[in-house]
Amino acid sequence: MGSSLSQFKKSIEQGDEKQSLDIYYKYSEIRRKLNPNAVIDELTMDTYMHVCARHGMANFLKILIVDKNGNPNMLNRLNQSVLHTCCDGADDKTQYECLQILLQWHEKAKIKKPNYPKH
Repeated sequence: MGSSLSQFKKSIEQGDEKQSLDIYYKYSEIRRKLNPNAVIDELTMDTYMHVCARHGMANFLKILIVDKNGNPNMLNRLNQSVLHTCCDGADDKTQYECLQILLQWHEKAKIKKPNYPKH
C-alpha cells in the first residue's frame, strides 16, 4: 500500500479530485483505513478535509464527511476549521459545493447536539 498511499496523498495535496477518487476506489485498503481527521500536512497540520475543501474537491469532501464520519471542526496549526480553509480557496462552483456540504454537516450537528458547531 506504500506507493498507492503516497500517490493518493500527492493527488489530494495537488487538488486532483479525479485521480484521488480513482485511487480511493481502486484500493480497498485505502478506503478501509482512511481517517478523514488524520493530518496530511505536518507543516500546516491540515487534515484530508482541510486540503479537499481548500481545493474545492466537493465529491471527495462529501465522502470524508458523510461516508467516513469526518469532523469538519478539526483545527489546523492556524486554528482554522475546514470551513475556514474552504473560504480561503478559489471562488468557483466547486468551492460553493464544498461550502454547501459543510453547512449541511453543521446543521445536522446542531440538531444532534445544540451549540456544538462554532460557526
